Amino acid sequence: NILRTSGATITRNSPASFISVGQPQRGHPMTNTPPIAAEHSFTEFTPMKRPGWVKDRKVIRCVTCGFWHQHPYPVSQELKEFYADYYNPTASPNRREVLDTSTSLWKGKAPGKVLDIGCGDGELLNLFVKKGWKSTGIEISQAKITSLDPAIRFFNSMLYDVDRAQLGRFDIINTSFVLEHVPNPLEFCAYIHDHLLEPGGIFVCEVPNDFTLIQKAVLAKTKKDEYWVAFDHLNYFDFDTLEALLMKAGLKPLLRDASYPMEFFALMGEDYIGNEPVGKSCNAKRLSFEQALESHGLHDLKRKLYFKLAELGIGRSVIVYSKKGK
Repeated sequence: NILRTSGATITRNSPASFISVGQPQRGHPMTNTPPIAAEHSFTEFTPMKRPGWVKDRKVIRCVTCGFWHQHPYPVSQELKEFYADYYNPTASPNRREVLDTSTSLWKGKAPGKVLDIGCGDGELLNLFVKKGWKSTGIEISQAKITSLDPAIRFFNSMLYDVDRAQLGRFDIINTSFVLEHVPNPLEFCAYIHDHLLEPGGIFVCEVPNDFTLIQKAVLAKTKKDEYWVAFDHLNYFDFDTLEALLMKAGLKPLLRDASYPMEFFALMGEDYIGNEPVGKSCNAKRLSFEQALESHGLHDLKRKLYFKLAELGIGRSVIVYSKKGK
């Protein structure tokens, strides 16, 4: 349950002081402990009730940071140990759209250079390689990835552990379902802006769309707790809060996109929450819906539909395309 306060402040001396997302300090927040903020104010919070989580850990709607995030954050070593064995085979369903939209927004001479941070199975990079782009992937998971095109330069590492001089700069950088996992998302985006993105380059950021009105309707219908709150999701965004974060990092948002709002299934009576067979069935229906539009020559209509959903703040994931420079 989401609990509201009249306004609370967490300080360094609070009973459960936490690692802050703070202001950008151009450091290495995934390899070193992020700075501790003097204070973080919040108006709402939800307890993290599930077994195995740190006692008193909660997710707060932080006024200081501008988005929901865990309090306290896991420490860096805890995160490293978790992600060393972590691999989620579920990739973004929007890879083709990311390829087409990012390359259309980039105004340079193609093909260029692309970096995918948290590249997973590498399928997005495989698509770029086929277009002639020089492609680089970074993936922390130790899971064996066998589908990468040999032309892709690959680092099995955390971003900050890769030497910047060796990595270089890029015309397009993609992160799909990464920003919710990093303990300092503002620093992360500023690092990309300052050190990795070419002037005029495009940054594509996709994250889950959480603490939304649609999700609150699902909670009211199913009588369940906040099902989207997870141990490995440190940060929670919607369209407005993600765009605000990107602007703080120096990036200029250009376009909003969204994925199919899976919550619609729950509102129609197909409760997939905690039910894997029903979840798979719902996902198959989503795919069938999108494939039917494509097979009948309605690709442009499908894209317009998702752009319109994004305008309304609706979609299971938030996708924001932003640019370095004016």
